[in-house]
Amino acid sequence: MHVDFEKLRMSGAGKAIAVLTSGGDAQGMNAAVRAVTRMGIYVGAKVYLIYEGYQGLVDGGDHIKLANWQSVTNIIQLVRRAFSACENHSDRNSTKNKKG
Repeated sequence: MHVDFEKLRMSGAGKAIAVLTSGGDAQGMNAAVRAVTRMGIYVGAKVYLIYEGYQGLVDGGDHIKLANWQSVTNIIQLVRRAFSACENHSDRNSTKNKKG
């Protein structure tokens, strides 16, 4: 199958999409968010990221941000660091609880 990338390039011009997840851990979700965001930008659509899931969509305001290529650059690394920090914090607390 041949894909004409030049034709695809501006096929989204004048369109907009919003990207949100419902929360919770889901393997591969960060990569999917990054791919959808970047493809939307590539085809010329405005891409909005919705923070705080469905509640962020309802609340609006600062929970909805126009995305750019850099918005999702480190998404996988940032989440890995956050999970690592949570796991370390959890391990420290469980150690404290066992001693006390």
